[in-house]
Amino acid sequence: EGSFHEKQDHLIERIEENPDEFSFLNSIDFEDKVLKYYLECYNYDNEPFQTNYTMIDDIDMDSFEDGVLLQMSDEVYDQSVKTLQAQLNLKVKNNAIYERIVLNHLSIYSPAKGIIPIAFHSVLVDIKNKQLVKDTTLEFSPKSIVFSSDNKVLLQNYTDVDFEHFKATFEEKRDEYIESIKANLSYNEKVDQRPYFMKIATRYSISLKDEYGSIQNKLKIEVPESLTAGLTSFFGKKLEETRSGKKSIIVDNDKINVNQMRTVFNAINRDVLYVQGPPGTGKTVSIVNIIHSSLFNEQTVLVTTNNNEAVDNIFEKINRLKFNGVQIRYPYLRLGSDLHIAETLNRVSAGIAYFEQIDERVTRDEFRRVKTRLREMMAPSTSLIADFENKLDTERRIEILNQLINVVTMDPSLDDTQKASQTIDLEAQIQKYQQELPDYDIDETVLQKIEFDSELVKEYLFYESLQHGKALISPKNKSLLEILKMNEKKERLKEFKKFIKTDDGFDMLTECFPIIASTNISVLKIGNPNKLFDLLIMEEASQCSTGVALVPMNRCRRACFIGDPNQLQPVVNISDERNQLLRNVYK
Repeated sequence: EGSFHEKQDHLIERIEENPDEFSFLNSIDFEDKVLKYYLECYNYDNEPFQTNYTMIDDIDMDSFEDGVLLQMSDEVYDQSVKTLQAQLNLKVKNNAIYERIVLNHLSIYSPAKGIIPIAFHSVLVDIKNKQLVKDTTLEFSPKSIVFSSDNKVLLQNYTDVDFEHFKATFEEKRDEYIESIKANLSYNEKVDQRPYFMKIATRYSISLKDEYGSIQNKLKIEVPESLTAGLTSFFGKKLEETRSGKKSIIVDNDKINVNQMRTVFNAINRDVLYVQGPPGTGKTVSIVNIIHSSLFNEQTVLVTTNNNEAVDNIFEKINRLKFNGVQIRYPYLRLGSDLHIAETLNRVSAGIAYFEQIDERVTRDEFRRVKTRLREMMAPSTSLIADFENKLDTERRIEILNQLINVVTMDPSLDDTQKASQTIDLEAQIQKYQQELPDYDIDETVLQKIEFDSELVKEYLFYESLQHGKALISPKNKSLLEILKMNEKKERLKEFKKFIKTDDGFDMLTECFPIIASTNISVLKIGNPNKLFDLLIMEEASQCSTGVALVPMNRCRRACFIGDPNQLQPVVNISDERNQLLRNVYK
């Protein structure tokens, strides 16, 4: 946490000679280390801003070599300790600030923007001896935030050099890069290479500490059902082995292909699904139909991603759905930032009058008729897809068992009797699985012949949406309705955010709006860290920060990850050197 103490060789030697006596030092489980690593990465992975600086007189940057201690004055010592205390006792309400002490190496001084850090050394505090120690790593910042205005300042505004190349060649081309920066300075701005200490702060909207704490508690319980399927898979734990279920799927497009059909079916019937595909392969179409099918099976869905645009693209398609020329008022809420929540509350509030004039009895009867007809129509197709998926599963199991037989046969450590015994057991399992194969021929050409009545699906979605609209104005959801009808928008936003954090409030919310969309980090605003949703759909998963993605994974029983690992990776601000240091700490 920013503190320093000299390496104690005699203590390390004692620990190595008496491992049993110091076994408690290894009590941190693998999963805990993973969580601590991602928590620290999250703290560093935000744009820094400079909050304060202190000049140190008569210090030459070159004389303050790595490992050389600098004696602190009482004033600097007090400030350093306060910074450490701020790190250790971070209390998060709205915006959290994570502070650390750094030594300037290269920055830009701007009268309008303050100090713009470019390169700096982290500084560790030796509390015992009241000394400072410069970290060996030179860190770089591609962008920073002007604290007074929240405007971002990019390094690329001052140089055309790619940031990664800038870091890699800085020592070699230091003078050249500084001249390039000087040529792009605004009026009264100056390059600053003076050695002074300053507090670099990173600010993030919400802390992950409590969320990670809930995950750690579930891991300690060691009950299979405590972790969600997504987290179980993430930590490398074995998921309960299940065959594909038979929940029906519905689609609003007659031109759906076999891969999209299988994606929708497996998302509805599997605990964890990974879908990979480059742009243009219909991933968004599949997501929309997964949402339809979840609604049909009375399942709640959380749709998340790392950025707002990807979420908006999905629901733009849903907003265009019509039945008999009338827009389908789909039962979803677009949450996230306060701005998105406020816009959603405006949209929902404006639609309340529409549901109040609907005849509940007529719509309920029509809804039952259409859903029954759709279920009967889809039953044969659902069985066909389930048989195909189970056939693929069974064939994969048989293939693996045949490979194991080859391994046993070639194993020099086994004698002939042992090989024969293990081979007989494996062949018996193969025979068992062969009996489970369908007694009729089924392949992708059979699935291609499945037809969907997209107009009937839209009719169902129309009446399903009306049912949820009527639930919104029912007496049992009076508390939610009262908030939505509030005239003062700031107060309405405040009360709504408080309401959806409670268990009762969340239950009311998902009864009326079973589909919730949000960015990964904003999921922390919804409910408590429990299994709140049936299914998580994470769009552009390959671009999502892993540490933040654990938040929605912690709140959904099942998970479907959709993306393309060949596209852009998550944008991170943490340096490679800092990342490697953290990996070494928590390995």
